[in-house]
Amino acid sequence: MSNESIRQQFTFEVVYEHYTRLIKATLHRLQIYQNHEEFMQIGYIGLWKAYETHDAARGPFPAYAKLCVKHEMLTHLTKESTYTNRHQPTEFGEHDDDFGHVDEKNDDEWLQQILPHLSEKESIWVVEHSVNDLPPRMIAEKHKVTVDAVKDWRKRALKKLRALTFEL
Repeated sequence: MSNESIRQQFTFEVVYEHYTRLIKATLHRLQIYQNHEEFMQIGYIGLWKAYETHDAARGPFPAYAKLCVKHEMLTHLTKESTYTNRHQPTEFGEHDDDFGHVDEKNDDEWLQQILPHLSEKESIWVVEHSVNDLPPRMIAEKHKVTVDAVKDWRKRALKKLRALTFEL
């Protein structure tokens, strides 16, 4: 085992060619069956980071490369999953526009239709969120309550609004 880093022994092009199998094996091990090209590139990014940061005194390059490639892929999977979960349509799907941010011309009609079915606090949330476009934190500050209270108003209001869609 040499005390030289991988950068001193080989060019990245040589490492790239030699470790392509490692990246493909990592794809298979992580059961990634979609977006192969994207994850191959992510694997190569992990390999590049390993190549740039490897310290021979801390261990052999192959184990470090394997760790870096796997870490990059798992990090990307986590980010992708988080994005997908946060940007999914809500469970009432095509009715999103009915309960999201409304057009100014429809404000009055929409509010007159739904507000009688909501409590005072639920109505506050609907108006502040849909009409005034305020996030829960700002609604809480404005009405001097906790953010959790505002989230509770939202939860109850959405439950009632979902039920209303079937009645309307």
